[in-house]
Amino acid sequence: MPERRFATPKPIQLSVNNGAGTIEIVATDTAESTVVVQGRDGDGAQAAEETEISFSEQTSRLTVQPPDKRFGNTPPLDIRIVLPAGSTAKANSGSADISVQGRLAGIAMNTGSGNLEAGQVDGDAELKAGSGDIRLGPVAGEVDAKTGSGNIQVDRAAGFSASSGSGNVRIGAVDGSTDIKGASGNISIGAVDGPTNIKGASGNVSIGSARRGAIVVTTASGDVEVGVAAGAVARLAVSSISGEVSSDLPVEDRAPEGDSAVDLRLNTVSGNVSVIRAARPETG
Repeated sequence: MPERRFATPKPIQLSVNNGAGTIEIVATDTAESTVVVQGRDGDGAQAAEETEISFSEQTSRLTVQPPDKRFGNTPPLDIRIVLPAGSTAKANSGSADISVQGRLAGIAMNTGSGNLEAGQVDGDAELKAGSGDIRLGPVAGEVDAKTGSGNIQVDRAAGFSASSGSGNVRIGAVDGSTDIKGASGNISIGAVDGPTNIKGASGNVSIGSARRGAIVVTTASGDVEVGVAAGAVARLAVSSISGEVSSDLPVEDRAPEGDSAVDLRLNTVSGNVSVIRAARPETG
């Protein structure tokens, strides 16, 4: 079981690959980076011994690279890396799950059939999964998340772009622009505070609270529900060919001065469209 240690008093750049198994990244208050590679069987033990682990003091880059496939097989490896908080991480895998604990400055993770999970990210986050799920905590920067059949769940982001084939997409709040493309999964956003563009096929779309900007939602057979934040004025352009359209908002001849404006453009073919007043956030 190879174990390597490097003096890293400052945040570093991590690049790690693993065909199968797991990748675990722990960002913590430390002045030393540690890499442990463990195989699960005989072939894996040999692959662990042959894994290249290197650190460049000039570029502050830590690289973990297992050997290439042998006879078409990829022995599963469990790779655990401890590094300074505030580092950046780039991780790629075929079927390995990738998890991050602690705070990173930025992440880029890619897996075929594994799951991706990370906590706090101070910068941008880019995640791609073929059939795995994506789970993120609060992200101070932009999120770009893509999955084929997995679910996407994010606590909060400054900006959010996502696409999913058959999985659900859920985010707590977006402080900037939002762009989501879905097929048969449901799309749910707790609150948006900027321009929002959502395209879906048969899944439902719900936005708990919209405060400002253009909110454009287009679906085929899914229902659409949008809540308008307290103090915001909505301009409505909504339609459904065979579904029902309803609004709980009062109708005024002109918008009150000083209130933020939400431009709702909600369209579905056979789904229902509902516009409601968002619940006021709890205080105290």
